[in-house]
Amino acid sequence: MLNRAYTASSSAVVRVLVVSSDAAASTPLCLELMRRGASVSAMLEIQAAGEAARKQAFDVILVAPRGDANATALMLQMLKAKALGAPRILLLVDPEQATALGQAIFVADETLAASLAPETIADATGIGVDIEPPKAASLPAVFEEPQLKVLALPAGISRDLLPRGVVAAERGEIPDAVILTEPDADHAISAWMSAATAAVVPIIDATGRRREGADVAVATLSGMGLAEALEATKPLTARMKQLPEAYHRTRDPRHMLLARLAVRDRAMTARRDPTLKEIVAYADDTAVGGALHQAETLARLGLLERRFFEKLQCCPSCSSSRLLVREECSKCRSADIVEEPIIHHLRCGYQGPERDFRADRDMICPKCRQHCEHFSVDYDKPGSLVLCNGCGHTTGDAEVGFRCLDCSTGFEGDRAVSRSFHEYVLTDAGRRQAFEPPLGGYGDTGETENAGDVRGRLRRFVGSMESRPCTALMVKLDPDQEAQKAIGHRRFHQAVALYASILREVFEREVEILESATSFVVLIADEAPAAVEASLPDIRRELEQNLSVDLRARYHVFGREELQTLL
Repeated sequence: MLNRAYTASSSAVVRVLVVSSDAAASTPLCLELMRRGASVSAMLEIQAAGEAARKQAFDVILVAPRGDANATALMLQMLKAKALGAPRILLLVDPEQATALGQAIFVADETLAASLAPETIADATGIGVDIEPPKAASLPAVFEEPQLKVLALPAGISRDLLPRGVVAAERGEIPDAVILTEPDADHAISAWMSAATAAVVPIIDATGRRREGADVAVATLSGMGLAEALEATKPLTARMKQLPEAYHRTRDPRHMLLARLAVRDRAMTARRDPTLKEIVAYADDTAVGGALHQAETLARLGLLERRFFEKLQCCPSCSSSRLLVREECSKCRSADIVEEPIIHHLRCGYQGPERDFRADRDMICPKCRQHCEHFSVDYDKPGSLVLCNGCGHTTGDAEVGFRCLDCSTGFEGDRAVSRSFHEYVLTDAGRRQAFEPPLGGYGDTGETENAGDVRGRLRRFVGSMESRPCTALMVKLDPDQEAQKAIGHRRFHQAVALYASILREVFEREVEILESATSFVVLIADEAPAAVEASLPDIRRELEQNLSVDLRARYHVFGREELQTLL
């Protein structure tokens, strides 16, 4: 939490420093002192309190100790040594603490029971009661002009907890911040505002349980806690107000993610989470569905920059990265294997695993039945081998295998699928784009076409050609699943990558190629479908002649009329 000063009146003559790590417990006392006209600074950390006392003179320092007696005594001595002037130090203790605190009580100028009413403690500071206490207020102003509008969900909060200059947002208004008062309030957020607004509005978690995706969390729902949280979100609120009005009506998830990162002025970061099959999680996915896919799209557009985070092996059956790695028998794939030394009987030359020589406590050669008693005289150990207790197979080395913890599939290392994860950093172009109208010029309509959407790109391609001839060559790789398993997923993906590389070389650089995992669409301008059909045998031969794997590629040629029918 932040440490900050709360001043009720610029004409206050009594300056009070309240040091307590419990913001909720000290709030009533701070409010009472302010009501009496005092200038109050509330500090949650002793280091910050010592620094404040060194820079500013206080008349009274109220300390609510936390920790053992020695720590409390040292804390008070530090305050006395660093404080400007000679402030009165009042120690607030529970009755059962009094004996245990010992020396700390003597360091303080006065000791009061922490259980006393705030008014009684305030009386001990010597501050008189105002004849006409101020009507408004309570907590410090966070925003005076213009007013800050906050939305508390799923239920509202008491007006007394809101700092001056902060009001509750009305339905239909775009709030400057959302305060969550209960866990799992996502449904309430979506009911109050558009998905675009929900993606960028600062979130304050006041549930006591840090919600993933929240910008600030407060331990308890208190006035001081909210004041500090709202102060921390001021830069986010200011940047959110710079977004164009049309943004709040967009349905484009690309722009939502871009704006969310720009408002928070940070990257889209990843973390490892073993509770997920993928192992890697992105907190921004809670605000923008499919955040990883959208980030990849934005990276291809040059609006985000990819930075390597992690590379994991995945199960070929269910894509889980929760894998058990183990040494296995190369024949039956059992993990019940042991490594044993090889015994070489020097007299007869027989070699075999040690278990074949063991006879109770003796070593007897299974070939000539003579005793092997002395190492380097009767026998030696030239190496070791791995034996499987399941099938009896022996080999020089065990193989590394994987067992998926989600679907229980067992597989060899060459069948594991590698997957890389990245974090995504805003580029200068991305930061500029975030504060412009929605991507693609969709403006206020809210209509969107994902950059990776083949249908949308084809529509734009056909539209841009006007009366000129145009053709789309569609390629679908459809290998036999059994053959794919036989060669291993790694070799299969290497073959697909090689095919894609050759495909890009076959066509000129200006030709656009849309790619997915096993599908490609080549957009050929100024070529009639008949010309492409005539060249298709040559294209196919050039693409497939260097492949060692049959990818069973299927080719389809579509002209303008057929594309318009499909679209």
